[in-house]
Amino acid sequence: MFAHFSHAARLSAAILIAGCPGLALASFQPKSAGDSGSKQPDTTGTTQAIVDHLSTSLHDASSLPDEEQAARYARARVDLSEAIGDPEQANVEVWYWAGVVAVHTHNEDLAGFAREAIERLEPNYSNQPRFASLVAELDQATSMDDVTKIRENRPGVLELNKAAKTDGEAALTLARYYDTAFKDESHVRRVPKDDAQAVRLYTRAVEAGSSKAMNNLAAAYELGKGGLEKDGAKAVELYRKAAEAGEVNGMMNLAYAYETGLGGLQGGSDEAIVWFQKAADKGNAAAMTKVGMAYLNEWGTYPKDDAKAVEWFRKGADGGDGSGMNDLGNAYLHGIGGLPQDNAKALEWTLRGAKAGNAIAMVNLGGAYEDGEMGLAKDEAKAVQWYTMAARKGHRAGLSNLGRAYENGFGGLPKDPTKAVELYQQAAQKGDAGAMNGLGVAYTLGVGGLPKDEAKAAAWFVRSAQYGDMSGMTNLAHCYEVGSGGLPQDMKLASAWYHQAAEHGSKPAQDWVKAHP
Repeated sequence: MFAHFSHAARLSAAILIAGCPGLALASFQPKSAGDSGSKQPDTTGTTQAIVDHLSTSLHDASSLPDEEQAARYARARVDLSEAIGDPEQANVEVWYWAGVVAVHTHNEDLAGFAREAIERLEPNYSNQPRFASLVAELDQATSMDDVTKIRENRPGVLELNKAAKTDGEAALTLARYYDTAFKDESHVRRVPKDDAQAVRLYTRAVEAGSSKAMNNLAAAYELGKGGLEKDGAKAVELYRKAAEAGEVNGMMNLAYAYETGLGGLQGGSDEAIVWFQKAADKGNAAAMTKVGMAYLNEWGTYPKDDAKAVEWFRKGADGGDGSGMNDLGNAYLHGIGGLPQDNAKALEWTLRGAKAGNAIAMVNLGGAYEDGEMGLAKDEAKAVQWYTMAARKGHRAGLSNLGRAYENGFGGLPKDPTKAVELYQQAAQKGDAGAMNGLGVAYTLGVGGLPKDEAKAAAWFVRSAQYGDMSGMTNLAHCYEVGSGGLPQDMKLASAWYHQAAEHGSKPAQDWVKAHP
């Protein structure tokens, strides 16, 4: 008796997950902007109409093909030129979209307005998180004063390179371009990607006291970029300096370091949420979602408070964080924190999270289509489409579920045990418990290019069970029941694992428990 992949491999929509930690580099991607709450009064109906059009046109632009994105942003520049008019009269919504379009398109006409936007949006930190998030990212992104020097021609780069010898901010700006291979709005490369040169310039900027450069140099040490040896301790040292200097991305990366145990830090430390809170207070949307998770899961000194969790998820979502959108969708799905159970709202926010690039939301949409949740009709083909998108982003549950689709041949995919095993191996390396169980089954049966090997099968079942997969628990119980894979026959241990699997929802385990009272 072996339990194959169950829906435990898919992220349960009943579990709110804030997302995987990742480096918060000084870069910017346009975010969708939801309702931010109170707004400054508009002075003209025409301006409001333009703002409404921009909101509708651009909120999902980042998910569109390149040509359609370019068309929408080109039209937005025309609309903004009319809406801005007299800079003293443009309302806060106009400045928001000016910032988004300026950073996204590297447009020199809007570059100055983006800097103006920073000054004008600062008073809105307290009650409009999406503005605060934009301000933080504008400040971390390209120096708009230098866009006109960099974007058009090589002499501009040479001029900045000369300034970088003595000016820390110039060194930082040029480092970012070497780090990302700067292209202008026509996608012509103006600065080649050169990690080593970026590291040299970040180092020069750090020596000049730039906290933003400290964060980016720390990332280079963490990843081993630009000729540097991987050095987690050095990365943590620089993240801490950046964070203590008030750099929001430094705060985020220091928090992630405490969360994951980078550089000798204790993983899962309560110190992580301290720094997430500080970053949230400075307007970082991803940090806001983390604060929501702290209230949901009683992290550190935060009490269990579902209502506050939902409040922070909404702040993160309104600020453009895909995890916040996904978690708010899950809150609506299950009616927690004072929210009504609302399939339509759950689907809306989960879909927005997926379009914002959140892989967990993609997996949850796949699960909703597979099981007919959130008011959706069952559709295995659409489920596979979403699992594939999540897998392409490297998410472990996306890889697991796509492997399961190839194992069973559903959603229009052919049965392909070899492809399934390949995907399980990738997911298992990332810590996916369902994939570990899938590998155990593959070794048991000798499929997917793997030999029959009961010892390796049992080892994978042990790992899967320890990671909490109910099918892994069931299969480990069976190994103890019959004494396979080098494990002793031990009915006491078998019974314990069957009972634990049954509590997690395994139907085979529940049947065994009923038959062995």
